[in-house]
Amino acid sequence: MPVEACRPGVCGPGKCVNGPFGYECFCPFGKSGVRCEREVEITEPSFNGNSFLSYPTPRAIRKLKMGMRVKPENTEDGVLMYSSQSNNGDGDYTALSLKDGHLEFQFDTGSGPAIIRSKRSVTVGEWIDVSVEREGPDGKLGVGDEAIVKGRSPGGSRGLNLNTPLYLGGFDRSRIQLNSHVKVTRGFKGCVSKVGHGSDDRNLGHGGWIFVFQKILIKTYLLLLSSKLMG
Repeated sequence: MPVEACRPGVCGPGKCVNGPFGYECFCPFGKSGVRCEREVEITEPSFNGNSFLSYPTPRAIRKLKMGMRVKPENTEDGVLMYSSQSNNGDGDYTALSLKDGHLEFQFDTGSGPAIIRSKRSVTVGEWIDVSVEREGPDGKLGVGDEAIVKGRSPGGSRGLNLNTPLYLGGFDRSRIQLNSHVKVTRGFKGCVSKVGHGSDDRNLGHGGWIFVFQKILIKTYLLLLSSKLMG
């Protein structure tokens, strides 16, 4: 049977991507369905392992702060946040992942990665407040009410050079290859209710943080990757 390829209008307002078994539709925020044909109201986004939110590249050369509130559906490995210097995974990067049941914050400024891991494993179905912070070679990870975990990248490099979008809840697998140190291949499965982001030159709300998810959605698209088309 011949494989169907993208054609004009097949994904409606969405983006069509060809694959080895046919095409897939990426739907913009507010749309869902195999061909992005359904209207949906999103107040508490749920990520399915293939979906993601894309935000402009953070200016994070010297420092980066981020906070979010998450509710994992399971303890499967999944990316919660990712941005890097290149699409192929080479160079500097920063990532927050659920890995082996723990939250793990990573960054590499060019001289080797800092890998900071939560002490306790996450609880499925419960909301968790997560914060990450990086300034120069030093990083911090906060998870719920447990003590802050600190780490430091090796070497003397200090600047974090990022060029890709900041991905939340997952990443664009049609464009992005994750850095090999992340060791996670899919996006997060679960809900995200609050996101905050602050970096060198951008003040996104009071104190450099946004804790109203809808404000981010005004400026971004939640791209929902549909399942393979059945015809």
